[in-house]
Amino acid sequence: MKRFRDVSLKIKMIFLVSLIVIIAVVVIATAFVSHNKENVQNEFDIRIRSVVDTAAKNLELSVMIKQIDEIKRMQKSLLITPDLVSVSVYDESNQLLSRQENGAYLPSKVKRIQQNIIVDEEQMDELQILEDGYLAKQSEVVGSIVALFSIERMERDLNKVIVFSFQLTLIVIILAVFVGYYFANALTKPLALLVHATQKIAEGDLSYAVTNKSRDEIGHLSYSFGVMVSELADDIARREKVERQLRVSKLRFQALANKAPVGILQFDLLGECVFVNPRGLEILDATERDVLESNWLERIHPEDKERVVGEWDGFIGQQTAFYSEFRFVHPHDELVWVIGEAYPELGDSREVRGYIGTITDVTPLKLITEELKRSNDELDGFARIASHDLKEPMRKIQSFGSILEEDFSDALGEDGGAYLERVMNAAQRMQSLIDGLLVYSRVTTKAKPFVELNLNKVVLEVLSDLEVALKQSGGEVSTGDLPVILGDPLQIRQLMQNLIGNSLKYHRDDVPPVVNIDGQIINDMLEVTVSDNGIGFDEHHSDRIFGVFERLHGRSEKYEGTGVGLSICKKIVARHGGVIHAHGKSNEGAEFIFTLPLYIGKLNA
Repeated sequence: MKRFRDVSLKIKMIFLVSLIVIIAVVVIATAFVSHNKENVQNEFDIRIRSVVDTAAKNLELSVMIKQIDEIKRMQKSLLITPDLVSVSVYDESNQLLSRQENGAYLPSKVKRIQQNIIVDEEQMDELQILEDGYLAKQSEVVGSIVALFSIERMERDLNKVIVFSFQLTLIVIILAVFVGYYFANALTKPLALLVHATQKIAEGDLSYAVTNKSRDEIGHLSYSFGVMVSELADDIARREKVERQLRVSKLRFQALANKAPVGILQFDLLGECVFVNPRGLEILDATERDVLESNWLERIHPEDKERVVGEWDGFIGQQTAFYSEFRFVHPHDELVWVIGEAYPELGDSREVRGYIGTITDVTPLKLITEELKRSNDELDGFARIASHDLKEPMRKIQSFGSILEEDFSDALGEDGGAYLERVMNAAQRMQSLIDGLLVYSRVTTKAKPFVELNLNKVVLEVLSDLEVALKQSGGEVSTGDLPVILGDPLQIRQLMQNLIGNSLKYHRDDVPPVVNIDGQIINDMLEVTVSDNGIGFDEHHSDRIFGVFERLHGRSEKYEGTGVGLSICKKIVARHGGVIHAHGKSNEGAEFIFTLPLYIGKLNA
């Protein structure tokens, strides 16, 4: 026997339409019969209850005074009521007073109705004292009436409704089968033609045309199917062309990969290497089989392996980006420094279908960097030693100069005193240069870890230190709202003190200096601007002023300085990951702008 899913669509449609109609008709017929049955029963109950209630009302006085003849007369008048079989009347002690029946036949199905006969207070007021001197109670039960009604006629009416409903249901079901057959045949015939066409096309005959000119959904489907077949033929031709182009592209990629100066590797979704170019094999000092059949992570130096494996597992799990610097161990124990990078390889639907990465041999660069670091360390050491060794002679020159100035000024004469003053000034300048050189070298050698800094608080502390200079110059400093950053407390304070101090020092004659400090956040960077209304400078010298010992004003002028302050500022800003530049005009003021990242926790402090 065939399963339902294997039956033809036509039979399925006939079956489903018939089933739906049958269920609907049965539900409707059932509801109809139930509704009519309920109505007939309710009407029957109301009618017989009304008859009994009326009879009980009419029998009140007769039962109370026990007038048997009157009771029988009223019982006989009740028996003409349709479906009433018998009427029995009882007194208050439930003793039968009279029973009347409608013929000798007693139906098998009857409904018994009992109603108490009650005399109310109003009737008692009218009667007061009854026969035999008996004083009745107010509103008492004086008897009851019991009536038996036949329900056979009601059931016959109900059966007629049921038979009618069944006949109507059967007729509708037969009509539903015929209608279902008609519509199923009309709907499935075009589908049969369409199925035949698909079979021909599946056999490879793409020239077969579907002949269905109707304008309904199936006609549109047939037309769309014909268009699809035509486009399929074109698509096959295009796909063959694309496959040829892919083969050419693959050959081109292999050619480029073979000539690439960096190692190129491809990985599957599990992170296993599936391709490596010749340069990658050269860097790994391994054969292609060794790389593809073994875990490339096993070749990493033991000191770097745990870190790199953790980074690689995180990259595979999160599918973001991989970047790391580590060492490979060659089979002959030779170490190679590399930078490894990898990114997810996305498909047409943006799904990850693998990973592609590069390894770059940075061993020569690493050696040069280490050599440069050693050289910088030596230069920093030289600066510290030179500063220390030069300080002592300077102190002696200043000490002996002071002795000569105090004890032998008369012997030196006017010219000698002038020469001594020049020597003392030169020694003082030399001392300042040595101190500036030492501060400049300590920007990196004596650096402190970065902590959270409130720039507003730093500026207030700097202004407190420059209180004397502010009073002497009559200057004014205004500050905007500056955020909290991460930085070296001493260096950030040195930076702000140098910039504000320069603005107070290089002011115009008879013009009190006005310094403005503002900050704004631009693309996750904090940009701080320190501007003034001082003597300014020529815009052509905006880069020169940040050089070590560079001064735009000669020693003979009234502005003191060593030319190290701004170079220190530049080095502090660079250490914090920012940049600094300046703008100015002669006699119109200067503006120094430096930027610092808001989040610099990743910087190597």
